[in-house]
Amino acid sequence: MPARITIAFETRQHDLGAATADHGLTRQQVESRRQVEALAYGLFQDMMQRGPEEPPPTITVVGYGNARLGGQATGLDRAQAVADLLMHHLTSERSRYELGGRDQSTLPRVADVRPTVIAGSDRNNPRTEGPDLSTRRRAVVIDVAPASPTVALGGPMPPGGWRPGDGGPTSVEMAIQDAPAHAPGTAQNPLPLSSLLAPGHLDLDDVVFTPLKNASGEVVGVAFPRGAKEAASLETAFQRGVGDDGAYSVAMHHSDRGFAVQRKSDGKEVRIDEAGVLRLLRGTALPGGQSWRQHSELVFLSCRVADPALGNRLNGLAGLLGDEGYNGAVRGPDTPVTLHPDGTRSFPDHGGMRTAERSGVELGDQPAVPAPALTSAYRAEPAGGPLFESVPSLLPESARTDGGFPAFGRVTEGPISHDQPKLRVSGNSTLAINGTRSVNGAHETIQAREFFATPEVLKGAQEVLRRLGSEVELVSQAAHVVVDADGAKQTLHRVVPKIFDSIDVCRDFATRVLGAEVDALLFQDQDGGAIPAKVNASHGMEVTGAYHLAGAMAEAVDGGSANRTGAQWAADAVARDERRTGGAGGPGRARPTGPR
Repeated sequence: MPARITIAFETRQHDLGAATADHGLTRQQVESRRQVEALAYGLFQDMMQRGPEEPPPTITVVGYGNARLGGQATGLDRAQAVADLLMHHLTSERSRYELGGRDQSTLPRVADVRPTVIAGSDRNNPRTEGPDLSTRRRAVVIDVAPASPTVALGGPMPPGGWRPGDGGPTSVEMAIQDAPAHAPGTAQNPLPLSSLLAPGHLDLDDVVFTPLKNASGEVVGVAFPRGAKEAASLETAFQRGVGDDGAYSVAMHHSDRGFAVQRKSDGKEVRIDEAGVLRLLRGTALPGGQSWRQHSELVFLSCRVADPALGNRLNGLAGLLGDEGYNGAVRGPDTPVTLHPDGTRSFPDHGGMRTAERSGVELGDQPAVPAPALTSAYRAEPAGGPLFESVPSLLPESARTDGGFPAFGRVTEGPISHDQPKLRVSGNSTLAINGTRSVNGAHETIQAREFFATPEVLKGAQEVLRRLGSEVELVSQAAHVVVDADGAKQTLHRVVPKIFDSIDVCRDFATRVLGAEVDALLFQDQDGGAIPAKVNASHGMEVTGAYHLAGAMAEAVDGGSANRTGAQWAADAVARDERRTGGAGGPGRARPTGPR
């Protein structure tokens, strides 16, 4: 069944401000952009389920205008803007999977998607809401027709059928795999494409889950079951010791089509990828909160999650978790796994648990790297230009007296050249930087404009930036230094970062560097872990949650309970702000004139 989405426009508006931050747009523009983004997400998920061999959907984008002598031209401009933004988000979705290490041959061919862009008649009335006819004509209508009318979201039956003990329909135990039951979203009971195009992403609040506790009543995991019978079986299994000591377990159905969870809002089963699993783990309602970050292991009890034939999604999860600051082992089975109510588990086909690998090194078994050291024992070989430069710091000694911004200036203008400074060299002698004082030191930091690296280290850094979609480019130069590496000579080339234009707003600069919008605050706990709190930084004056956190801190100090605060406490305070953006509707208290 085809899906239809209507995007509303305003008077004389013919674009969606694709290159403009939210705070520079009207509320209608922001909402329209969100609709296009949500449509792109749903489309990509649908294409993922169908596989790369199926032809892409047919997309028709029709734009409307009012003026008799220019209405069609305006409508065409609007349609083209929507089509361009849709393709941008589809391409971004594919890049996100590539970043997770997914085999590109298994991904949808986004380049084959070619929306048809046309102008509609000025007599049509595509919008259903609006005070008058002219308002209801300002719209773009997107029609999506898949190559086949339905999408099968459930896992397929293995060749030769289910074997006894595999957790098929004859098994009384809970098997963390996809049985061939005719649940919503299977080939026998498919979901229409339109059911995938709900706005926004799947959040923990709309997912069926069950806390998993050990015999002592301690929360040691979370399950995403299919129904109450499975939930009860899993609870019993964990009470009787099926979980690994010291681990936080995630029990979730999985197949070649991804991970499966059930939505509370409509009871339907939906598929999510590794990033979707991580989004659920970030949820504030997760059993045990964010305590999983303090566990030495994360165990994903999901059928064949570590199977290379299915893309080894365990490695993808480990990579994303590492980016979140989780340094523990990430483990899961490479075959089906059955959890029995007596507290045992079994693996067919001589399978078992595997530990995820990140860059070829097993997590939890990382080799020790010697600490960096300061040295002057190196040979500098410039190539016609300065080899060592730094940016002057902003210092109180240069405070302005005219009331201008910034309040502090620089003692000197332009870069500072250094002659044979001490270098901070990594323990394996593959990376070095000019600077005897670290960023966290009490003295002025040397803000070097370059670093020195081997070609292998540089290539790895460039690949990370490429996968992130960062606009920063690392450029290697002929100038280099030669350092001592256990008696041998190691050549480190000068590397400078480049970005194509200047950016004054720190939030926008971070967005360009990271390749994604700033959407979280990280609070470091006493053990060095990071607790995230979801925020929106698109408003020009306020980051959501910031005032709630400030208010909570003030109340804690006034109430004499500051000693009870911590990283999780701060994240919970930020989460109390449920607005989509900062600005209107915030805490009712006096506000400063700008962000702090």
